[in-house]
Amino acid sequence: MSRSRKTLLASVIVVTLLLVAAWQQGWFGEPAHNGRTVTEWLDQLELPKPEVTSGGRLTYAPRSPEVIRNDPALQSLMAIGPEAVPVLIKIINAPVNWPEEIGRWERIQRGTKYRWSQVRGASPSQRDRPHWTEKQLNRKQAAVFALIVLGRHPRVGFSRFLEPDAAPLVQETIYGTKLDYPTLSLSFTSPAVERAKTVYPEIEQGLFDAIQRGLKHTNPMSKIASMDAALALSRGNPAWKEPLVRLTGDTNHRVQIKAMWALGGNYPDDHALILRTMGSVLEDRRNPTQARVYAVIALKGAGTRALPVLRNALNDPDEAVRLRIKNYIQLIEEENPAR
Repeated sequence: MSRSRKTLLASVIVVTLLLVAAWQQGWFGEPAHNGRTVTEWLDQLELPKPEVTSGGRLTYAPRSPEVIRNDPALQSLMAIGPEAVPVLIKIINAPVNWPEEIGRWERIQRGTKYRWSQVRGASPSQRDRPHWTEKQLNRKQAAVFALIVLGRHPRVGFSRFLEPDAAPLVQETIYGTKLDYPTLSLSFTSPAVERAKTVYPEIEQGLFDAIQRGLKHTNPMSKIASMDAALALSRGNPAWKEPLVRLTGDTNHRVQIKAMWALGGNYPDDHALILRTMGSVLEDRRNPTQARVYAVIALKGAGTRALPVLRNALNDPDEAVRLRIKNYIQLIEEENPAR
């Protein structure tokens, strides 16, 4: 082989090795650390630890804050820092994936049945509903947690989780159809915040400030996530009262209902607050039926104190609301026969 050919071959080998190294470090794709990408580290991060019981059932055992904090996967994600955020957002919003064991033909069959059931207005069978794989659920859970604990860096953390691209109003099903309800990832908000404040106690004040801002957000899903986070961070904190009461009058009925639920969860024994707030929701007939029904449900916890408010709303124009009120009045009276 001539010297020129040997030189060319050596150059090709060097360039190839450099390309491989660059790919491993995420230069042409995801950011990486120690040879693994963000997604690979997320898959390695065990928040609860999976265990198989003697009976073959999969369970999850909690891990201590110290163990999670020292987990090489979490340390690597923290080392990547804010550069990991676009990948985390993408994973948080990723639509449901098909399980690997379901082949292409079966996917087509299930998709056809699912769409046909929607056309007929029927509810699809459990088998034909979209299902999240365990791997994707765990990856999403890890991504939400990682995004929140990255709050040690400026312009990252819970505030970033609340932005519209991280908390969209709709999500896609496995069949590509749209669903008008909060993304599944929002269900991870409370456990992620709870875990974040125990693993990194130093970010609690930053979380508190971000939640306060989130309760005033313009994005409905961001408001809902903030209410979940408020419950997880400091249940019963007086700072949440005014924002939650305000959100019971929100124009988005999902936000309204979540605010009423969060009030009950934060201040279950503050009957005066519950009576005043739920009574206002019932009085305002512009509120949707669903919100007024939930107000009635929330009032039941106040027992006999709720009877005057409930009786005052017996003239509600919606039969569903009136029926719920009558049932609850009867239940309360039966539980308190002396009154």
